[in-house]
Amino acid sequence: MIKAKLGICIDCHDNGIEKPLTAKRCFHHYWIHRAEVNAKKNAWKEPKRKEIKSFLDAAKQKKPIERRSKRRKIQELQYNADVKIFLAKPENKFCPVTGKETNQVHHKKGRIESLLLDQRFWLAVSDDGHREIELNPDWAKEKGYSLSRLATVEN
Repeated sequence: MIKAKLGICIDCHDNGIEKPLTAKRCFHHYWIHRAEVNAKKNAWKEPKRKEIKSFLDAAKQKKPIERRSKRRKIQELQYNADVKIFLAKPENKFCPVTGKETNQVHHKKGRIESLLLDQRFWLAVSDDGHREIELNPDWAKEKGYSLSRLATVEN
């Protein structure tokens, strides 16, 4: 084993007491000195670390799930155009429920998937008529204003 060098630490003020030395310093002062040297040596790294960390944190942030898929957005654009044409037809001017002027479309089978654009299941209605259909589903099915999605459709 290597014998430790004994001497007086350049940082201690202990009246010249000899201690084991490393780089002319006692154990305590050697590690204080190394921390200062490393701090100076790595000072330029800290801003870079912060910059990289903020970049990685931003990359890790999860994007919210879109409310509508791209396909559905395209369908809805087509739907908006088709509704205007559908409501402008003479046979769709008046609500079959209330007799008032129509301003919206009721989907007899719902709006899921391709049913959104399937005009076979559209019904031109007024606000009040639509509300009546939605609040009384059994009555609406009895009158033919609503249909079951589970029933098969024949062209």
